[in-house]
Amino acid sequence: LADRQVLVVSVVASPQPGWTIDEVAADFARCARWAADSGAHAVEANLSCPNVCTAEGDLYRSAEASAVIAAELRRAVPELPLLVKVGLFANEEEAAALIEAVAAARDRAGHTIGLVGGGSESGYCVVQIADPGAMTLGLKPPSSRGPPEE
Repeated sequence: LADRQVLVVSVVASPQPGWTIDEVAADFARCARWAADSGAHAVEANLSCPNVCTAEGDLYRSAEASAVIAAELRRAVPELPLLVKVGLFANEEEAAALIEAVAAARDRAGHTIGLVGGGSESGYCVVQIADPGAMTLGLKPPSSRGPPEE
């Protein structure tokens, strides 16, 4: 990499039929560790992928599953910043539940997990990544413009 470039590696699990969420989380963690060992500066867990036809493309819709995956990722790569890619939420409450669940995966040093997401005219999206010291995320309808509300 050139000076001042950052390598962010997106990881996704490849679940096999019958896997539990713990096995899916372990697969995410294994991929994150490979990324870290290969020189990644940060890891993004892809919990939302419209290009797959299986359930792992919508993992972000389950706050509980997202929390298990986030915690396993934090244990696997405690030295790296983590991002969780999410998709469109049906409402603000669903988004808030995911934020709360993933925020619980902070490590003892207070490192948080950032969230990145998209949206459409009909739903809510996460519009701000958490800073390293606090989980401060703003939510707003995707059609709004300007900086997120705090």
